[in-house]
Amino acid sequence: MKETKRVKGRIVGAEVVMSLVCISCKKRMEEIDSADRFIECQSCKMSLLKEFLKPAVSANLFLVDESGKSVGHFHCPESVLNAVFESLKGNECYNVEESDVTKVSRKLITETLLLLKKASFKLLMDDMKVASIDIL
Repeated sequence: MKETKRVKGRIVGAEVVMSLVCISCKKRMEEIDSADRFIECQSCKMSLLKEFLKPAVSANLFLVDESGKSVGHFHCPESVLNAVFESLKGNECYNVEESDVTKVSRKLITETLLLLKKASFKLLMDDMKVASIDIL
């Protein structure tokens, strides 16, 4: 059984990773911010039309507890980020109008996560992964 832990605290560091998923081999490719219509998969070397690739977003977060003590680095998947943005949508304290994080900028995602004053994190300790974030 995987160990889970509930921690109240905040995000003090965030690295948002935006990538594209190859339709051939299903590997993630770093998204290159260019106007080019094509991209070559680093894994299978296939050249692909960007418009047919699914975007993917995740984040690596550094968390501290309520006392400011380090909890550690945790991977946060797209589904958890989408849930956070959905819960903030319409809240006048945050500039969130879109709950699908694949449609917003890396900068907006990063700043929104870092501006959350207090949250409850459900952490999967074996995987060093965030299972959920509840804004307090």
